[in-house]
Amino acid sequence: LKDVSPIYGLALGAQTTVLVLAAAGCIPVLRRVGPVAVAHYFCLLQAAAAVGFIRGLAGRQSVLWRRFERAHAPAANGVRL
Repeated sequence: LKDVSPIYGLALGAQTTVLVLAAAGCIPVLRRVGPVAVAHYFCLLQAAAAVGFIRGLAGRQSVLWRRFERAHAPAANGVRL
């Protein structure tokens, strides 16, 4: 491994750091720390995109938007919002 460029070592270190910060984001109180929150959100977004992509390839994901009816809260003093 002596003839491998140091840039690969830096890339590995950066990726490891992001993944460790993202895993730390699984603890809700740590998610308030900026770098942890960003890494957690980024990895969560990438995982969701990968799951959606795989479900799309498998034909199990609809490509159409569906509108859902919202449950309305009871009106306070007869006033609807």
